[in-house]
Amino acid sequence: MDFGARRRKLGHVFLFVGAALWSRAARADGPSRPDDVTDDRRVAYLFSFDGLLRPSMGADNYTSLFRLALWDKDALLRRWEQVPRVPSIVFGMTRLVEFALLDVPLAISAQTYAHEIHGHGGRIREFGGATSYVFMPPFPYSMKTSYYTDPIFSRTPSDDEQILITQGGLNLEGYQRRQVLMTAFEAGSLSHGDAVLYFGWALHLAGYGALKGGDVTNWTSAMARKFGKNQQDLQRSYLISASIMELLDPLFLYSTYAMFVRFLVFGERRISTPGIAIRGVRFWLSSHLGPVPWGVEYQLDVLARTRLFALAVTPRLGAGPGGSSGGLTLSARGFPIARDVRLSAELDLWLQPELMTFSEGTVTATLNPPPAPLLPGLGGHVEVTHGIGPMLAGLRITAKTTGLMGVSPIAPALESAVRLGLRLQ
Repeated sequence: MDFGARRRKLGHVFLFVGAALWSRAARADGPSRPDDVTDDRRVAYLFSFDGLLRPSMGADNYTSLFRLALWDKDALLRRWEQVPRVPSIVFGMTRLVEFALLDVPLAISAQTYAHEIHGHGGRIREFGGATSYVFMPPFPYSMKTSYYTDPIFSRTPSDDEQILITQGGLNLEGYQRRQVLMTAFEAGSLSHGDAVLYFGWALHLAGYGALKGGDVTNWTSAMARKFGKNQQDLQRSYLISASIMELLDPLFLYSTYAMFVRFLVFGERRISTPGIAIRGVRFWLSSHLGPVPWGVEYQLDVLARTRLFALAVTPRLGAGPGGSSGGLTLSARGFPIARDVRLSAELDLWLQPELMTFSEGTVTATLNPPPAPLLPGLGGHVEVTHGIGPMLAGLRITAKTTGLMGVSPIAPALESAVRLGLRLQ
């Protein structure tokens, strides 16, 4: 597709999403409270438009689309549960069916489309390749999984590129997970839909390591070939680490409680985010394991929420057959800088092994290579959003040096994205 066609398609997407947002804003429940910038428990659902179809854009849009679908479903069924003279057991049975036939497939779809198109596909396009996708109906409507076909390149991808491509889907899910984590914690409100999504991401990130085929098998196989290690040992190590970091994540445990107790038993579709209050500030922790081309990185989110904004300090340590790494991410969301205007910002610092990718002009295929030199790097973004009632419009600017930063390109980058969305109770 030529660039002009891409721009025309992006314009059509702008119009479609804009119309959908205005329609949803007109039907939003409750007062919008546009002047209240303190303790605003409305969650921001934001779409991105960057003109380059970056993985972050796809992840933002698929995540917000399915979050809004779950929000709408909850708003509709909440009215059904207010019908008088209906036994509570009927509502309980309805919620169980709703969970199995609506929540589960919606959550799986939120993962799958972004995982394949913008996780694996994003890295393939970044390195100059092309692929296609085969999508299946989500569970429980099908037992088959979606997948991307073998990518086509005009050259042989480097070892690091092959690992990055096979890790791309899980890394994108980690990006989606963090988006939900930060926006929900900023609002101090965890919807049933967000709890289902968070539960699904953690379960998938951990459980994938137990499968004999799939992404974890693929990237541990590529890593074993490069570093001369045993593939089964690498996969077993990932399974153990992911099970600890994802399934013992305090927010995963809280989401599990929100789903199976607060929702299925008591019918609550929105609860407060967890937190330990210290002098008016609520603190919480969340853990995560992310695959990287040299091994895995262990990540701990230390979250703090005041009446004005939310903060997160996220140290991470990496280890594996390809070396060690360290990093620190500082995040702030929802800081009021003027009436109806909020600032969000993130700074990411890292020290990690140098990656050999086509974007650097180097391709390697060396068996058992010597340890790569450690390179420092930094990146981050600044985002300003303006609210008009429930409507949001803003601009995000992202910059980085060479290195691995989430789902951004490995090469240095300076990018901007228009942001449109809603802030809903």
